[in-house]
Amino acid sequence: MNSTFRALSRHVNVKGERKLAEIISKFSLVERIVFSIFIGIFVISSISMALIVNDHYKVSIPAHGGTLTEGLVGSPRFVNPVLAMSDIDKDLTTLIYSGLMKISSNGEIVSDLADSFTVSEDKTVYTFHIRDNASFQDSSPVTSDDVIFTIQKIVDPAMKSPKRANWEGILVEKIDNKNIRFTLKKPYAGFLEATTLGIIPKNIWRNVSTEKFPFSNFNIQPIGSGPFKISGVEKDSEGALLSYTLTPFDRYVGGEAYISNFITKFYQNEDEMFKDYQNGTIDNISGLSTEKAKEISLNNSTKLITPPLARSFAVFFNQNQSLVLRNAEVRTALAQAVDRNEIIQKALNGYATPLYGPIPPIAADTPTPDTVTDKLKTQDIKAAKDLLIKNGWTLGSDGVFEKKITGAIATKVVKADKVASIKNNNASSTASTTSLTATSTTAVTPVVTDKRDVIRLEFSISTSNAPDLKKAAEVLKGEWEAIGAKVTVKVFESGDLNQNVIRPRKFDVLLFGEVIGRDLDLYAFWHSSQRNDPGLNISMYANTDSDKLLEDMRGNLDDKTRADKLNKWAGLLKNDLPALFLFSPDFVYALSNKVSDAKISYISRSSDRWNGIEKWYVSTDKVWQIFTK
Repeated sequence: MNSTFRALSRHVNVKGERKLAEIISKFSLVERIVFSIFIGIFVISSISMALIVNDHYKVSIPAHGGTLTEGLVGSPRFVNPVLAMSDIDKDLTTLIYSGLMKISSNGEIVSDLADSFTVSEDKTVYTFHIRDNASFQDSSPVTSDDVIFTIQKIVDPAMKSPKRANWEGILVEKIDNKNIRFTLKKPYAGFLEATTLGIIPKNIWRNVSTEKFPFSNFNIQPIGSGPFKISGVEKDSEGALLSYTLTPFDRYVGGEAYISNFITKFYQNEDEMFKDYQNGTIDNISGLSTEKAKEISLNNSTKLITPPLARSFAVFFNQNQSLVLRNAEVRTALAQAVDRNEIIQKALNGYATPLYGPIPPIAADTPTPDTVTDKLKTQDIKAAKDLLIKNGWTLGSDGVFEKKITGAIATKVVKADKVASIKNNNASSTASTTSLTATSTTAVTPVVTDKRDVIRLEFSISTSNAPDLKKAAEVLKGEWEAIGAKVTVKVFESGDLNQNVIRPRKFDVLLFGEVIGRDLDLYAFWHSSQRNDPGLNISMYANTDSDKLLEDMRGNLDDKTRADKLNKWAGLLKNDLPALFLFSPDFVYALSNKVSDAKISYISRSSDRWNGIEKWYVSTDKVWQIFTK
């Protein structure tokens, strides 16, 4: 006991030390034991109180570390900003590449590789300065040459880049290694958003020929300058990709990401992915079907995030392939048979908003212009049937409408199509027109060679194998068969749909979604110059008045002028009805509760959920508040 006291006395100046020692020396054995216990309790309590006070004044801050795993349906093919078309390719491109500008988590366009830019008074010349410390994941610097090279690849017709429409006619000039100038023929409201395009490294791609470009291994093991880089690739025995392990790129200009390992696992279908979610193999799931969303909402380990998706889903009528769809009364009757609310409830479990035009409600403050008349907004089966009968259609013995056409009428159809082809020749390049003319000839040949004098209200709906879209197609099938049509639903894997259906325009009716950007630029989706691959005018709509309005709307117009032109353009679609808009879906994202600081509000495309992902964190440290800055 005395030794304990002497040890304490060496560190603490106790007044009356000798007197206290004398008192303690007179303690009995029991008294000494009790006193020792008291001292122990006092010391432990003091330490505990100090720790409590210390913890009280500490705050949690993001820390580097942790692992997050997300499931994706599909397999990457073109993780390359030049070629990316599928959602999964666009998603991964967002993580690995960066552009001169980027879209923040709240939907604003902010600086990324560029730290500044200037705009001329007439809004046709943009000059960007690339950050001095900007580099690719192979340590090579990002320069003006890389930006120019990327854009040259995009505008190369042989590349068939889906981004081509954004960059055609724009002059790109190198001022020096870190300064670059863009000159537009006229103001373009969507130009800044176009500069969010990921930049590819010229030193890696320069020796890859155009023919070999789509087959390069760098499309699935990419090198960019974004927040994450690929550090691990898992494949099955046949070489199919199973997962990527991504780690932070420590020289990313936006700052090193907090999550140490971000794993993306690839699945053939949603059922397989959902099974792994339930057994805890993956943390997050994006683009969930609404059926699975109902199940997942009961799970306390997950936040179900459902922001509106800036995407317009519609059925696009291919009048070049289907003779029956060239009849205006047929398209009108099909529109009149549709009940959007039925589709939303049965196919999407209510996770969507009815849509009557190409612009989803979230995309702008300007009201969405309608492209269908008021009488077509409410389902009316009887009116649809009456319209067909009025225009010479009669019900066949099997309950399917049919219409007699004479040889003379059939000949006129062919001639009209040839006229359309001639008009198309004047509106597009020779290569594109050749493709369209061939398609048109194929579509009408059976009418002449088979010498049929009757056409039937019979066609197919093509769509993706996404559960919601398959159900939506089935609901449409039921609604259209109720007016006397015979409809076949064709379902394709996402990649197959893009490559073998949409790009060659091999469909009668296509149920598909368009991603509308913040600038409401509809040019790529509806201008006649974009009607053939790689353009996105998938209904192959051609109207000179429409083209002029679309060109005008690309300029930096005031809101009122832009809205007026948008409504005039919508009026043309009301009359021609090349497509029928149905709904704007919610984006359903299951995000693990262990993730902090994920701000997800504006979703234009699925990859937007990862805007600002470098700020997400799953690990924390505690520090005194004065040190948080």
